[in-house]
Amino acid sequence: MTVRAGGEETIGMWHARPWRSPIALLLLFAATTSIAYLRNPVAMSDPTMFTEDGSWIASLYTRGALETYLHARPDYFVVANVLVLHLAKLIAEITGAGALEIPRIIAALSYLFYGFVAVLPAITLRGHLSVTGRILVALLIASIPVGVPQSSAEIWGRASNIGFAFSFIAVLSLIWRETLRQEGRRWTIVPDLLILLSCATNPIAVPLVGLYLVYCPFTKGLGAALREDGLLTVAVGLITISVIFGVVSTPRSPEEASTSLSAG
Repeated sequence: MTVRAGGEETIGMWHARPWRSPIALLLLFAATTSIAYLRNPVAMSDPTMFTEDGSWIASLYTRGALETYLHARPDYFVVANVLVLHLAKLIAEITGAGALEIPRIIAALSYLFYGFVAVLPAITLRGHLSVTGRILVALLIASIPVGVPQSSAEIWGRASNIGFAFSFIAVLSLIWRETLRQEGRRWTIVPDLLILLSCATNPIAVPLVGLYLVYCPFTKGLGAALREDGLLTVAVGLITISVIFGVVSTPRSPEEASTSLSAG
């Protein structure tokens, strides 16, 4: 039941400041992660390496982490994809599970990732949507249709396709960043890291973030933009130069050229 406390909407444990209730967020995260698992439980019950998961894991073993992070693809970075695989490899080594259990660990990390993606609007849109709206958005994102059943098998429980989510993550992180600035927060480390990770994973995020950074001096003045956004601009600029160079210099067929920027 919805009530009012001090002029703010509350629903159960989502009291006066629902976005700051760790229990509420954890429960929502558990729900969205469970939905991710239910959309493709086979990834856990019958674990296999899927598409680039296998080749990038092999690269981590044979070429090392740094080489894989920098050159998993010849054209652009897929840092988040490699990060999930690297974490799976480290967990297998630390726990003694062995390489045969890595696909199952990848599946678990993938479920957690998609659960996080669904919950992210509940955090980032707190100044723009009501509690009810943010809960509904999270559940809708967790349940979004993706077409034929085979598509679910290629997304949930896998690391190779998590890159597609990072254009969405980039936009939410930009909104979060601006919300924190409007609240007078001087530091925006978490959204900034998510923005950089998005640009270093999905090339579609690069122009989205670039447009935001170009627009900032017009809204807050050049001096304020340099103080608040200078480091982020430099970092995104370096990633942009690398992506442009990689895309232009990598030979490809006409079919690959038309689809490469949507992969990841």
